[in-house]
Amino acid sequence: QAFAEEPTEFDGLGDYLRRACHRDKLEPAEETALGRALRAGRRADGSFTPAARLAYDEFVERNLRLVVYFAKRFARSRDDLLDLISAGNLGLMTATQKFDPDRGIRFSTFAAWDIHSQIVAEVRQRQRPVLLQAEPRPVVGAGHAGAERRRLLAGVVGAAGVDDDPLVGERDTPQAVRDLVAFVAGDDDD
Repeated sequence: QAFAEEPTEFDGLGDYLRRACHRDKLEPAEETALGRALRAGRRADGSFTPAARLAYDEFVERNLRLVVYFAKRFARSRDDLLDLISAGNLGLMTATQKFDPDRGIRFSTFAAWDIHSQIVAEVRQRQRPVLLQAEPRPVVGAGHAGAERRRLLAGVVGAAGVDDDPLVGERDTPQAVRDLVAFVAGDDDD
């Protein structure tokens, strides 16, 4: 609730936190009943009946606090928290679909792994380094290397039999393909 404050305009995080904190946690008996309703209402194609969809929505809404709990552990700022909550919600929804109340495990224990793994994946995605090229690559058609590339490309186009290639589209006439290769190779003869 440290991040919840009065919004001056639309505040997605504040709205989410108010909604998450407003709902009570599920009691074990409620958890079991909703879980059984979910399992009973799942169709063969994986979709839910209307009653099961209501149970699913209730299950997810009543466990939003769990997502906030895990997301706060990794958040560095308010914006981070909202993104991590979004990732955690995916884990919560996955866990809700897989939950089996007859195994004797509380949902919070069961869902912790899915929520945590989604949040950790989001954190890793954000921390993945952006690799920048140390030296720019030479431009095709520049200098001796460009002449060699032009010679190789011309050989490929000539040897490939572009004139009778069935994969070349109607608008890709042999001359258009040669013009494209010449453009890529840097020839300005035409």
